[in-house]
Amino acid sequence: MRVCLALGRKAWRQGEVPIGSLIVRQRDGCILGFGCNLTETEQCVTKHAEMQAIEAASICTGSWRLNSYGSVTLYTTVEPCIMCLGASLLSRIDTVVFGAENHKFGGTKRVLQEYDVALNHSIQIIGGVLEEECADIMTSFFKERRRSNALRCADP
Repeated sequence: MRVCLALGRKAWRQGEVPIGSLIVRQRDGCILGFGCNLTETEQCVTKHAEMQAIEAASICTGSWRLNSYGSVTLYTTVEPCIMCLGASLLSRIDTVVFGAENHKFGGTKRVLQEYDVALNHSIQIIGGVLEEECADIMTSFFKERRRSNALRCADP
């Protein structure tokens, strides 16, 4: 999760929401892919950190089925949205580990825990890993953004 936090700080420096993700093969800890948000940079809604990590891992493994060579875990600083959770399911990620909950757009509770969804692949969800640090980076980012927007609006 500390690597994900570093990726989140990199995204922040680029003006992106500070979310970082990586995909690790469970048997040997090999990092198959990683990413940070590029939504603003690329002006594309699908450029979330999790999607970047999934794409990189698919290139690394040569397969969209990321568990082709063993179980894989997606680590991410913030609870994945519905889009990223769907991509995790489709790419056969076995476990999703996240830091801070995403109360507005988080998909894990809304999709997997509140609804009885019949899927051909199950995914284990683990939340709250380094939760305080993951939440702090998000809070700090948005405080800074609101402050800079207020200063811009105050200038004649």
